[in-house]
Amino acid sequence: MEKLLTERKDRESASLRMHKHALTQMSHRYLKQWLDTPIPEFFQLQTAAAILQTAGREEEEIELVTTVLLLIYHGLSTHENIDDQPTANQKSRQLKVLAGDYYSSKYFYLLAANGKIGLIGRFAQAIARINEAKAERIQLLPPNHSNIETYLALHERIDGELLYVLCAEYMQDEAVLSDIVRMLVYVQVLGLQYNQTKSMPLQVRNGISGLLYDRLKSGLAAVRSLLSSQSELVYDKFMAVCNYLDQLYCSQTIAVKGE
Repeated sequence: MEKLLTERKDRESASLRMHKHALTQMSHRYLKQWLDTPIPEFFQLQTAAAILQTAGREEEEIELVTTVLLLIYHGLSTHENIDDQPTANQKSRQLKVLAGDYYSSKYFYLLAANGKIGLIGRFAQAIARINEAKAERIQLLPPNHSNIETYLALHERIDGELLYVLCAEYMQDEAVLSDIVRMLVYVQVLGLQYNQTKSMPLQVRNGISGLLYDRLKSGLAAVRSLLSSQSELVYDKFMAVCNYLDQLYCSQTIAVKGE
């Protein structure tokens, strides 16, 4: 038990350190006067760190790559959240565009400065796929019974493509681990969409909500089943992500290997 508590404390400390590093890179003196600095998306951070840690990467590289991934993620998110309404503050809209460009482009500088040239191309291709999926998703809004499968698949691409870059770069020979990452991304998508059903019209929410929750529970169970046959390191890192999603969307008991 003491070992588990120590490992959990170390994991939380590492996550906090990466969180602070990402915030430092996203901070800009002028933009901070007008816009809030994004809070690093924890699922992306934790899953990226799990991939890199199980691949045996050094702490410095883990911090660099997770920070780059978060810069791209929040750059794309900032652009998506720009208010198109005529009443929106024009300066705020312009600064959000600049902030998104700042976050997205800084990844290029950080990777180039650290000799990670191959990742630049991989991330650029992922950004293109994410934007394509977002364009397709707009045509489907709002989600309903007839388009929910396509809608979920597009969201899986949007939320997963950056993480899949890391799988391709660091897990070429680890098909099972790549599958686990994809399953975790899908569970995250299901959880997000399940939460959003609360704001849907009743006639749309009925049925979709139950479908999403059932798949969410099944997805978590499937991930746990796959992890049970993996090494202790893999189990520990990815089960932490699984438990986070479980607590976030299902509020269940944290799993510990051997229970």
